Amino acid sequence: MNRERRSTQPLSEREIRIIQRTYNQTKSLRKTSKATTFAIGTIQKYRNLPKKQAAKSKKPRMKREIFGKRELKKAKQYTEKNTVRSLAELKPHVSKSGSLRSFQRFCAKNDIKLLLPTKKLPINSIPKKKRKDWATTLLRGTQTGKDFVFDDEVSFGLTGPPIFYRKLVHGKQAKNIRKNVDRKGTVGFWGMIGYGDKSQFIRVRETLNAERYAKMLSTEWKRANLSQRNPPVSLVTDNAPWHVGQGGQKITETARIQKHRLPPTSPDLNPIETLWAIMARKLYQGGKTYSTDAKLEIEVQKVWRDLPQEKINTLVLSIRDRAMEVVLADGNEVKWKQTNQDL
Repeated sequence: MNRERRSTQPLSEREIRIIQRTYNQTKSLRKTSKATTFAIGTIQKYRNLPKKQAAKSKKPRMKREIFGKRELKKAKQYTEKNTVRSLAELKPHVSKSGSLRSFQRFCAKNDIKLLLPTKKLPINSIPKKKRKDWATTLLRGTQTGKDFVFDDEVSFGLTGPPIFYRKLVHGKQAKNIRKNVDRKGTVGFWGMIGYGDKSQFIRVRETLNAERYAKMLSTEWKRANLSQRNPPVSLVTDNAPWHVGQGGQKITETARIQKHRLPPTSPDLNPIETLWAIMARKLYQGGKTYSTDAKLEIEVQKVWRDLPQEKINTLVLSIRDRAMEVVLADGNEVKWKQTNQDL
């Protein structure tokens, strides 16, 4: 052993641990003196090694935000057009990177609202002009509500009304009531109203197309003997694909049905939309729900039969007043005042 080295430079705790570990590893030599000498040699090599220079301090790199302005724009566009029930549903449409927790913080920071009904997009300039032109043409003519018949489809849910009529049914409490967004829990119907008469309320069991719709319409048209009226009446429809399709054109021509199409994005010009809201309020009054499709269908048919014809006549005759409101609003969407009175 090197006594001078041991006396002049005492070992540190770390060096002692190294010696002990090296000594234990060299016990196979069976000689303590050789093992100790080997351990001391290891320490000498360790001490003669050049010390590592301290790393230069660097400025901390700014971390790039996973969700930025681009993701914020996508999120807002998607929530405006769709009903979002959870963050897991929204995130794939915004970004594929980042965890769900970080996306949750991002939504909270930017006030991205979830669990809200679909927001209506503002009407742009082209539909505005079409709406105003349609309403102006109607007001310049001599046609009244007695010259029109209105039809449309509607779906009622087992657990609640359609989203568009929730506020009319539940009022300010609509936000706290469960929405019916599952298509499997809804039952579809078709109906037609006119001055002095209404059609049967037909349950739609299959996906509608132009031919099925035309057959259903022509049957009710003949039953009400609308083709023999004088002056002739026109059927007012919206722009659903089965309403404007060419597949059922021959059937409608055979039944002598004159079609009158509404401008796009114009449910406020169709009086039957108000009737759906009236029915929804009666169906779900007091938070009522239905367990099966059959029970819902029975109640819907009962509400349809009990609708007073006087109220339907009032709605049908309101078409010119609705057109006037659209002209005064320069083609913008109007909240029809008669709706609240009828409800």
